[in-house]
Amino acid sequence: MFRTRGRIRSLAANSFKKVLHQTGLTVHRARKVSFIITFHIVSREESSRFEEVIRFLGKSFEIVPLDQLLARIQNGSGGREPPLVALTFDDGLRSHAEIVYPILKRLDVPATFYVCSDLIDQPGSIWTWEVRSLLKRFNKADLKRFLEASELSDDAQGIVDWMKTIPVDRREQIEREIHECSAGVQLTASEQAQFGLMTWQQIQDLDPNLITVGSHTATHVDLPQAGAERLDRELSRGKEVLESRLNRKIEHFCYPNGSFNQEVLPFVKKYYSSAVTTRPGAVRQGDNLLLLNRVHVDFDLARFSWELAVNASRDDRR
Repeated sequence: MFRTRGRIRSLAANSFKKVLHQTGLTVHRARKVSFIITFHIVSREESSRFEEVIRFLGKSFEIVPLDQLLARIQNGSGGREPPLVALTFDDGLRSHAEIVYPILKRLDVPATFYVCSDLIDQPGSIWTWEVRSLLKRFNKADLKRFLEASELSDDAQGIVDWMKTIPVDRREQIEREIHECSAGVQLTASEQAQFGLMTWQQIQDLDPNLITVGSHTATHVDLPQAGAERLDRELSRGKEVLESRLNRKIEHFCYPNGSFNQEVLPFVKKYYSSAVTTRPGAVRQGDNLLLLNRVHVDFDLARFSWELAVNASRDDRR
């Protein structure tokens, strides 16, 4: 009975959001502020819905390069300004080059791609995607042995979330153990399409007038879990390698898994002029450029416009 009631409430909520979206009320509310939008995986099957989202944002806001939005945050004009949106894509996934970029280029829409310098042209993927995939394919004996040693649950996502919170050296040791238990297992073709990373050639082929490349550290390290030496190396290499290979300045940064603390900020400031979080919210004049809010995309436009409106309202209450 409770499940039935929950489904009814969910259906009613979705219908309500759809009506508000169709009447333009949520968009009207959202357009009072500016946003940075987060994307991760965009599959080939989602390409038409992705384009629909881009067209929706283009009609509701002015989609601008990240630098232009940052200038608004820093300076503004003091008057009534049209709302802006900047698009950001995390992890440097292959789909960003093969699916996202052709659509952005055809529509002449700018975006920022955050990549991990030392993972480019390497086998596998970002550790979070890779570990989650491997854990799901463990046989029962290996999974039981690993979980007993680690004192963890049997939920792959729960294990990944826990690994984000432990010191980097320990996390990397567990990764090695997971790879040893799954020796010879490779990502499937479907997983490669989802989680595979861009090559250097693909990144170099991105039009610099349309796509800004930013750093996502060298190896996707959760910064609060890294010691000072590793932290500095991840940030410096993420910048220096990209600048050397791409022959362009790398000014912008994205916190892996959205992880940061106050001790991390001076290191980030040493190398970058902006940094984006996964903390939901709008952006406005005077925001800390090293702690920028973002809203994660939803390919359901009714839900997405609702999220934008909710975050605009949250901004008004600050």
